[in-house]
Parts: sequence; structure tokens; C-alpha cells
Amino acid sequence: MKMLKRLTILLLICGGAAFFGYAYHVNLKVEERFKERLWDLPAKVYARPLSLYQGRELAPGALERELTLLGYRKVAALSGQTAPGSYTRHQGQFTLICRPFDFGDERRPLRRTQITISGNRITRLATLTRYTGQDTNLERLDPVLVGQFYPSSMEDRIVLDSSDIPGLLKSAIVAVEDKNFYSHYGIDFKSILRAVAVNIKEGRFTQGASTLTQQLAKNFFLTPAKTIRRKISEAFVAAAIERHFTKDDILEAYINEVYLGQDGTRAIHGFGLAS
Repeated sequence: MKMLKRLTILLLICGGAAFFGYAYHVNLKVEERFKERLWDLPAKVYARPLSLYQGRELAPGALERELTLLGYRKVAALSGQTAPGSYTRHQGQFTLICRPFDFGDERRPLRRTQITISGNRITRLATLTRYTGQDTNLERLDPVLVGQFYPSSMEDRIVLDSSDIPGLLKSAIVAVEDKNFYSHYGIDFKSILRAVAVNIKEGRFTQGASTLTQQLAKNFFLTPAKTIRRKISEAFVAAAIERHFTKDDILEAYINEVYLGQDGTRAIHGFGLAS
């Protein structure tokens, strides 16, 4: 009897040590890798920038087509509230509110530029201030973003900040994917019990119980394989994520990380690009 009791205590000690040791290992892994991935930005591929200079041969219609390709919007008049990427045209004279852009060799700020074309040739370039116009020799307009991806995994995404994500999208995701998101700590035991009951009743796997945090844990660290071992690891990782990050951080990461389709060999991740 004493031997059985000692054996039971020893097994409990070993089991507890294994549990807390694995939890500590996962916690360190999540702390490092999750933080790195949150700030991992994709490589961006741009088309050529449009360079304008005095004497360049360019018809007004050709410039307008170029502006359309660059995503510039024609407006009737410019004002202090007009958005960057807008322009007006009066015959051969264009006035642009140019978007800021870092070209590598120089960073161009938000500015108002006037382009005058006569005889299918640029005759004047001027940067406009509130009171005057100062002639300039060269103007470069921000290029079109062709695509962006993580080179190591050929993933593509547009990373959104929390402030860029509509509140309605956040509410919809929580309502559909994990209605108890703001009340659990990574694992929703009520949902697990409910899913078990439904699956037993149906005699097959028809309902899952993964929380948003568990789905994020699977996407960041684990494989999609439906095994008991993976589900246990998923629970440990989810608990570690909840320990280190706020609910808003987790939801933002999910919105940027979730797999939403394929474009050839590129995996499309996140609602920013999918939209």
C-alpha cells in the first residue's frame, strides 16, 4: 500500500514537472517568435515611378492616362481638405496633390505640384506653396504597389494596424468564430464540452471548439494535422499567447494572419489583401 502511494506521488511529481516544464518551454517560444512575426513586414514590389522634368515629351492625354494608372483621382477643384492622390486639369495645366513616398535615395513629402504642358512637351514644373510657386527641375510620382510577400514562405498580405480595421469586421469575426473571445483565456472549455456532446450525438466530427487564439496558435506555430498531440500543443501555445498579449493584439494578428485563399503560388493571408 505504501509502495503504491509512493509510486502515485512520484508519478504526480513527474507529471507536474513535465507539464510545467513544457508550459515554460512553449511560453519562451511564443514570447520570441510571436513578437518577431507581429512586426515582420513583407517585401514590397513596385512598378516604375513616373519621372517628370522640363523638356520631356509628353502629351496631356498621356499624362492623364499615367495618373489614372498611378491611382490619382481627377477632381473639379483642389482645397485644403482634398485627399493626396488627387489632381485637376485645365487644358495643358495639371495641379497634383502628390502622395509622400520614400524612393530610397530621397523621401518625397506630401506636396502640391503644378505641371504645364505646351506642344506635347513639359514646359514648367513648380512646387506650390500657400502663396507662391517655386520652379523645380524634376518631379517623381509614387509608383504603383504591384504586390508584397514574405520571401521565405511566398505569402502575400497587406498588414493592417488596429486603427485601420473597421469595428464591424472585428465584431463579425468574433460573432462568427469565437463569441466568447473576450471572456476566455485562450481555451473555451464550455465550447469544448458542447462540441464533444454534438460530435458524440452525430457519431462523427461535425463541430470544432477552437478559439480565435487557438487558430492563431495553429497558423503561427503548428501544422493543420488533426491529431491529439497537435491539439494539446495548440492549447499550450494559446494559453501562452493570452498571457503575453492583449485581446486587441490577438485579434489584430488573427485578421492579418488568417489564410483566405490562393493566387497561383502565392498564399493570400489577411483581410487587408483579400478585400
